[in-house]
Amino acid sequence: IFNDNGGTNTNKISGSGDLRIEGIVTNEAKIEQKNIKVFDDKKFTTNADNIITTNKIVNIGTITFTGGINLNKIVCEEDDPDYGRIEIVGNVENAANITQKEVEVVSGKLTNDEGKTIKVIKITNKSNSQISNSGTIRATNLLNETNGVITNEGEGNINTMNFMIIGA
Repeated sequence: IFNDNGGTNTNKISGSGDLRIEGIVTNEAKIEQKNIKVFDDKKFTTNADNIITTNKIVNIGTITFTGGINLNKIVCEEDDPDYGRIEIVGNVENAANITQKEVEVVSGKLTNDEGKTIKVIKITNKSNSQISNSGTIRATNLLNETNGVITNEGEGNINTMNFMIIGA
């Protein structure tokens, strides 16, 4: 629906079909669709509260969440973890399962809810950012920069092969 020129969406989009993000798009309105697909090398910036899918989001580009609660399953193309990036630049609660190549908490706080899984090759917690986990985080590499805070709450489980603290 959005071409390579991208732009800003300020109109509510509602329906039972598929929305294709094929540009660099900033969303400022509610979008309700069956599926949303963010294409390779494309970027979709939105508050998580503005997105409602009845099935899933397929992300092989970049999704930037500026805040809100993610209620949408987010996957790579055919659940292949070699694609897809999520950036967090505000306070975001994750209330759905996510499979992506990378999650980066640039600023703010990512809260992963109990019973939800984030499966990634790399998760990065930038300086002065936070990750709070009550669910499961499975990451091949977990990078925590100076003054980054990671907390594991309740039944939280973090599985990682490589945990690195950068700038300590």
